[in-house]
Amino acid sequence: MEALVLKSLVKLRKACTRNHRELRELIGATQAKVTFKSQEGTLEVPFEPFLLACLTRYAKLVVVALDCMEKFLAFGFLKEAWKIPKGVRRRLGQKSTAVLSQTGRRSGLGSGNGSSAWPSANRDTIDEKDDNEDTYRLIDCIVEVACDCNDHPDEGVQIQVLRVLLTAVTTPTCEVHEYALLKAVRACYHVHLVSKSATNRMVAKATLQQLISIVFQRMETFDQRVEEETKITLQVSLEKQQQEQQNQQEEERKERDQEERQY
Repeated sequence: MEALVLKSLVKLRKACTRNHRELRELIGATQAKVTFKSQEGTLEVPFEPFLLACLTRYAKLVVVALDCMEKFLAFGFLKEAWKIPKGVRRRLGQKSTAVLSQTGRRSGLGSGNGSSAWPSANRDTIDEKDDNEDTYRLIDCIVEVACDCNDHPDEGVQIQVLRVLLTAVTTPTCEVHEYALLKAVRACYHVHLVSKSATNRMVAKATLQQLISIVFQRMETFDQRVEEETKITLQVSLEKQQQEQQNQQEEERKERDQEERQY
């Protein structure tokens, strides 16, 4: 795992330009941290540089970052309980602030009595994510960041978005549910609608079909498991009732025997 992570970080660093100084510094620090953690035997894949690279919207960086994350997911390097890096959480919060502010200006709520509504709403949104930190997992963050790139005009970015989403949904180490799953389906549909590449549209359609097929397969598997568990529970309950009835009958028989002996 260490070799793949370091190779991916080198690849990501080469894709950086002079304008990405902070990202290059983060990659350098991450490389040193990976080497140190590997020697200790506590290495975890550092997703932070790759997620932040996607947020730059620079096509070359986004393609490399998505490709590397897809490989990490395919090899099962992401575990269910991993938390979102603080740097990524902060950037997502800043992005939410910018989106809300821009929406407020467009709707004419950026002045007057409406000016104070947007910061409050944004704080509520961020606080809600902080409160739901246990339910908002790293895999959800990866899916969200990948989906946010679905409107990128670069065809290479579009195809990598589809690859990441398909791998994220199918990986056995982490499952995608609820809002993240809906967003993945919507992103595939969006790429199919807006892409100018016939190949990308075909891949988006196939990816969407696979996602829906996987969801229904999991639903059927879940229904079967619930049905089996229900049968087992009913069987155990029935056996328990029968045992209680037998015990009660045995006690009644003993009581009758004692009464007969007394007489």
